[in-house]
Amino acid sequence: MIDYRYIISNLLNKVQFYRKKHNILVRLDRAEIFGTTLHVRGWAISRRGYSDILRIDAFLDNQFIGPATYGEHRLDVKQAYPTIKEGERSGFHLTVDLADSGTTYLNAHFAITIKAIGSEHEICTTRKRCQKSATCVALPVVALQLPPPERYQQWYNLNQCPAQELAAQSQEALTWEQPPLLSIIIPLFNSQPQWLDELLQSIHQQSYPFWECLLVDDASRRTEHFTIINQWLQQDSRCRLLQHPINRGVSNTCQTGVQEARGDYVCIIDHDDLVEPQAFFEIARSIGADAPDVIYSDEMLIDEDGHMIRCEFRPDFNYHFLLSHPYIVHLTAFKRELVVKVGGFTAGLQISQDYDLLLRIAAVTRSFHHIPKVLYRWRTHQSSTGHRFMSRVMSHSLNAINQHLRLVGLQEDDAWAEHGKSFNAFRVRYRIRPTRISVIIPTKNQQDFLKKCLSSFQRITRIPKGIEIEFIIIDNGSTAPEMLTYLEELKQTGCQVIRIDAPFNFSMLNNRAVAQATGSLLLFMNNDIEIIEPEWLEAMVELMSLPDVAVVGAKLLYPDNHSIQHAGVILGFNGTAAHDHQFYPESDHNHNLTPGHNAALLAIRECLAVTAACMLVRRSIFQEVGGFDECLQVGYGDTDLCLKIRAHGSKILFTPHARLIHHESASRGYQDADSHVDDTVLFAQRWAEQIQAGDPFYNRNLMREVTLFEPELTPPKKLFRQPWLFTSGSPLQKIDFQCNICGSLNENIPVDQVNNREAQSCRACHSSLRMRAIMYALSMEIFGESLILPEMPFRKNLRAIGMSDWEGYAGWLTRRFSYTNTFYHTQPKLDITQIDDSQENRYDFIISSDVFEHIPHPVSVAFRNLYRLLKPGGCVIFTVPYKKEGETDEYFPELFDFQIVSEQGQRVLINRTKDGRTQRFDNVTFHGGDGATLEMRMFSEQSLYQEFQKAQFDSVKIYGEDVADFGILWPINWALPMVARKPKILKNNNSFTSRIF
Repeated sequence: MIDYRYIISNLLNKVQFYRKKHNILVRLDRAEIFGTTLHVRGWAISRRGYSDILRIDAFLDNQFIGPATYGEHRLDVKQAYPTIKEGERSGFHLTVDLADSGTTYLNAHFAITIKAIGSEHEICTTRKRCQKSATCVALPVVALQLPPPERYQQWYNLNQCPAQELAAQSQEALTWEQPPLLSIIIPLFNSQPQWLDELLQSIHQQSYPFWECLLVDDASRRTEHFTIINQWLQQDSRCRLLQHPINRGVSNTCQTGVQEARGDYVCIIDHDDLVEPQAFFEIARSIGADAPDVIYSDEMLIDEDGHMIRCEFRPDFNYHFLLSHPYIVHLTAFKRELVVKVGGFTAGLQISQDYDLLLRIAAVTRSFHHIPKVLYRWRTHQSSTGHRFMSRVMSHSLNAINQHLRLVGLQEDDAWAEHGKSFNAFRVRYRIRPTRISVIIPTKNQQDFLKKCLSSFQRITRIPKGIEIEFIIIDNGSTAPEMLTYLEELKQTGCQVIRIDAPFNFSMLNNRAVAQATGSLLLFMNNDIEIIEPEWLEAMVELMSLPDVAVVGAKLLYPDNHSIQHAGVILGFNGTAAHDHQFYPESDHNHNLTPGHNAALLAIRECLAVTAACMLVRRSIFQEVGGFDECLQVGYGDTDLCLKIRAHGSKILFTPHARLIHHESASRGYQDADSHVDDTVLFAQRWAEQIQAGDPFYNRNLMREVTLFEPELTPPKKLFRQPWLFTSGSPLQKIDFQCNICGSLNENIPVDQVNNREAQSCRACHSSLRMRAIMYALSMEIFGESLILPEMPFRKNLRAIGMSDWEGYAGWLTRRFSYTNTFYHTQPKLDITQIDDSQENRYDFIISSDVFEHIPHPVSVAFRNLYRLLKPGGCVIFTVPYKKEGETDEYFPELFDFQIVSEQGQRVLINRTKDGRTQRFDNVTFHGGDGATLEMRMFSEQSLYQEFQKAQFDSVKIYGEDVADFGILWPINWALPMVARKPKILKNNNSFTSRIF
């Protein structure tokens, strides 16, 4: 169905550019004063791209209050303006404590003006009259949504198992000593002949040969499908037909197959579905590796005509998720002896029989193995049993869950299942045991936030029987008079207020509060949480009745339109961690709750971490793992705590039944300019192995950066092994290569385009030979192997800077490392001729891409500063145009006080030397267009070595070899990429080794 609201909104947004005749558009989403703190949020975009906007200035009632931080991720804006380059980096924010600035501003109304200043000094403004504590809503932009069928189809096209790999699988299986026999059971009843024929064809084409197919017909009234069955019985001896004399129902039909099966494992396949040709091989390989009790895969949903609807990319085994939603469906293989042990399929059950069996097996084993590959095509149609009997599905599933709870030893008054928030969603409730909860809230000023938080808690929250509550407020140096008065009032009502006058350290503040707390459960809350439903607390506390659960997190919503701010944490996203389902809508336009990816927004489920904005923690476990790490002062303290607790052996659960509003974090985006870099680096370094391995509850087929739940469309690595010469000896005219920057495959590209240093030779990202060579050198130096950029591991513990790097790879580097692209003319700036002492020994690598030919004389200062910036052992990946022989040609060796002027349409450089002489140069060269970047010199190779030697680098390596697989072909032996490395152990001598490869 076409979403005309999206189209109309998109067109309205775009037309604003033309109505105002601006290249820049700026919008204000939010402007609020809470207490004495002003919060401003918004976005600004330019037709010319992200770097075109130099700064965002904010004015309060026409008085300048400072530049806003620009560059936050705004994926909603990117969707509304898909043609704007890097539109996702369009967000800005500003937070000003008006009391600290010496300004008292407590009026009920105020005006905010935002000015976006462009590189060509174009200014675009927006102005809002606001009310204190009110929200300004800009032109609506499109909320994030799950991918359309076309995106899944793109993923499938890239990830189909090729014929040569299927052939290799068949050969490999023949070498196994004891290949497992798989029993494929297909229950039949009035089956559609065409669909059944397609299914049997897909089974016959399996790359794994050791299987049997049991076709079990349940006394079908129609007989057309028997013609197809008989054809396949004659064609493939591995197929067998079993027939019931009377109709006995689907559970009995499946059970007949189990009883007659000869295999080690059994798989149930519906008679109208399809299996991928590598499916049985993948299952058999998993059996050979670990022999798990249950194996399940991802699957594809198709319509009646076989067209893609979506792919179900599932998490690894998640027990509590399974109790909330039957997320494990197809393709599933069970160890046959275990199926027999638990009693097989329940006789007489006509619906939900597979979920019933899964839960009975989960009561005796947790040996479940997930294959993160699409191995099954599930055909959905309105005539299917699940579509026609939804109420029976819910009833039978509830019975199955309750039966499971009894099997694991929980009595009816200890645990019971209820209907969840939607069809096929369930909720297991647990008896709450009496306990004391310490509610810990850090704050500074922001009286309105804290008052709303506490009053909504006390007014709305239903306190479960036997639960005692104590409030501990941590005052981190409030100065606003009304806040200090309010804190005194809280003391009178029994709240404990702890004053800590120290620089903000989230971990330290909470640890100090825990030391004063008396509760066995600790509820960490931000002061900007607002309670909106009575039962949220009992939804969290009841999960603490499970002895292996140590942390429970809530679903947090943005205040503007109730989109999701937090539904758990996904580890490894954007190199560190991200909020699950952030920016996705909680409900549709009919106010129906949206299920989210895999119905995760409706389910109690295990995750790796939750946010401490509202987090319930078992105190005993908190103390055993050492509490919050106070080295993490601002960011990642909560995620770090959860990961420590999980490593300790306890579980972290998310519940959607605790819904709250989170006000302060309504920034609508991540910050590109990391506001707590040290925390990010420490966290990424400490949990590097887990980050690299990926979150087990976030499928590896999904992107790990930029957009959640988008299928990963980076092509699988494929290296072309074509010879550089034809057999006749004549040179190739065209070549195939994989771009090591974007990962795309390029075929039949003219060689004279590929081996041109600056020609755009990748059809997808338009990278040149020089750009790909820089990334090749970086990969070899950092990882010791040639990786394409999308495959490089996330290493946020590595600090790096780029000097006017190409945005085509700079964005990737920003997400993978603690990397910042700097410029000489715009923010963030780096003047390599002048650096301060605080920048010394700071960076693991630097990329200088054709910069040093533009640096004023003497250039030796810049080389020494490169050395100073790098950590011991760090390296610089360096390119400049240079000639092979001779000396460096300095075009302006006495450059001192100069300006560039226009004379008769020509650019002329006028220089005044140190001794007062005037020089005039009219033969000047600019890179990037007339008047852009002045070329100062042409290096020679030998002089470059001398500059690195004088700067005390201990080695230089030239990357001049051809890497044809990546489109790196050097027809020249000059102007090649260089890597210079700072010695790991610094010496007070000028020893220098030159290595050329």
